[in-house]
Amino acid sequence: MLISLRVMSLNAANDPVEQEFVELIDDAIDLIALEFAETAHHRKDRNEDSLTIDIVSLLKAHGFLVEHDADVGGHCDVVVRGPRGFLWLGEAKIHSDYEWLNKGYLQLTTRYSTGMVGQQNGCVIIYCKGPDVNRVVNTWRSKYQSLYQEATVTNCPKNVLVFRSVNKHERSGLPFTVRFVPFSLYHKPKDKK
Repeated sequence: MLISLRVMSLNAANDPVEQEFVELIDDAIDLIALEFAETAHHRKDRNEDSLTIDIVSLLKAHGFLVEHDADVGGHCDVVVRGPRGFLWLGEAKIHSDYEWLNKGYLQLTTRYSTGMVGQQNGCVIIYCKGPDVNRVVNTWRSKYQSLYQEATVTNCPKNVLVFRSVNKHERSGLPFTVRFVPFSLYHKPKDKK
């Protein structure tokens, strides 16, 4: 509820604070990831689009102006718009291998995003259907750092399973920030026969 009230107030503001808007999106994505973890037994067998539509619906419930599969340089999975041309993009991938995650990163940064002012943030959503999300994220982070040595990579201060990178955007030449957020969908109880 607090996120949606702040989003509505920023949408109505004449001069929104872009960083605050990005932080609200980050907070909402993190809350949604927790919801997915709690309901993994209902979601573990669903496909990427179905899962992503749930994220879009929950972001709408938080008050964001958001679309699924919107045409922004192609068909981007999650598109959040705000005042004065603000644009935040999310690309979702079911983790099968690290090349697939890199493809999602490249789609986000070279196909969909503009990197222009007010459009310098995005997210790669990693649907993890296997065990040990921490291992998946740490392995991906290591591979990412070896692929993109010029990137500044930092831990997310709010979530130890999340990291962010900042790279020079190829199109705009401005810094572009990407958060890598895992969604744990593993559910394999040991008490069932």
